[in-house]
Amino acid sequence: TEFERLKVGESGDIEWLAVEEVEDEQQLELIANNKTRWNSTFMMLDRAEKCRTRLQAYCSNWRPEKGTASKDDDSYDLRKDILSPEEWEGVAEVMKVLKPILRYTKVAERRDTGLQDWVPIVDKLISHFYEASQRFDSMAHESPVYEWLHICSEKAWEKLNNYYQLADNS
Repeated sequence: TEFERLKVGESGDIEWLAVEEVEDEQQLELIANNKTRWNSTFMMLDRAEKCRTRLQAYCSNWRPEKGTASKDDDSYDLRKDILSPEEWEGVAEVMKVLKPILRYTKVAERRDTGLQDWVPIVDKLISHFYEASQRFDSMAHESPVYEWLHICSEKAWEKLNNYYQLADNS
């Protein structure tokens, strides 16, 4: 099946592309991050990636309501929210780092999962964040996005290590 799809070019111009329909992104709603729910950041970013074209087009085409904006009005301009290709690459990298947390959370939620399963899961997550931290450290000179990802991965690794040590000491 073919349909028309928007693409926002590097110049900010909107281009129409004919592509094969994989998933009807028009039916997808955005997901808000919720700091009290595990994995909500991953789910929010995953949905944003799936709706990327619509998000970029919406921000690109947004205009303040007539009569509501004045020269000295500090109203927010959604056009400033258009992500660059580098920023979308950062979104993809964050998703790669967060995806194992979703998988291991699902494992830990099963009825047949016990305390004996917790230690290997934490071991795997510690290794995962350490490797991510090292990878982003080696890429930090390429972009501030990778520098930021290195810092975040390193902090997550340190936090998991601290919890692991507390469990080990008890």
